[in-house]
Amino acid sequence: MLLIRDFRYEDLTMVANIVQKVFNRYYNDSFYESIYESWREGFLVAQSENGIVGVLAAMIPAPKEARILLMAVQPQCRNRGIGRSMLAEFTERCFGKNLNAINLEVRITNDSAIRFYRNQGFEVLSVIPNYYEDGGAGYHMKKML
Repeated sequence: MLLIRDFRYEDLTMVANIVQKVFNRYYNDSFYESIYESWREGFLVAQSENGIVGVLAAMIPAPKEARILLMAVQPQCRNRGIGRSMLAEFTERCFGKNLNAINLEVRITNDSAIRFYRNQGFEVLSVIPNYYEDGGAGYHMKKML
């Protein structure tokens, strides 16, 4: 059974491990704590009988708009509807806050993520050159609510 719920501090190690595995990137605890403190309802985890298997962390950077900072699902748990479930719950929370749009950035070479977001109603608005630390470009994607 899958449960989409609010992030809790005791989830921090598992969340950091998922992010490290998926993005090959380490963020210190204060990164996650600052996201949590800025918008607790925008920091979700997907929990299965095996523990935390997914994470979605977002903020509200502008009036009426949310921005997904990171979304990751354990590689061995993909294609099971976990990302779709997290995004659906997050979208409901955005509606609850009367937000009009969800923004995110994704690496232009990440075809599976781009396909996933398009299937969830996002569209590419622009290319962001040198968005990533390694010089890789990103797409700015947006979903109107």
